[in-house]
Amino acid sequence: MTRLLREKKSGLYYEGFGKWTAHKQNAFEFKDNQSAMACGRRLKWPNVELIFKFSGFGHDVAFPLR
Repeated sequence: MTRLLREKKSGLYYEGFGKWTAHKQNAFEFKDNQSAMACGRRLKWPNVELIFKFSGFGHDVAFPLR
């Protein structure tokens, strides 16, 4: 399972070091849920969501960070 951050309105993925990308394959992969959630809170973007990407699964699962 891969953990990514995405800005819901723009569809951009967090690349790291304050950068965002339109390409999922360039997104930063977090090692665990806690570090992804902590980073999402630090970014202070209102529409950031945690994305779980499962290999072999047809779609991603998104959870909003509040």
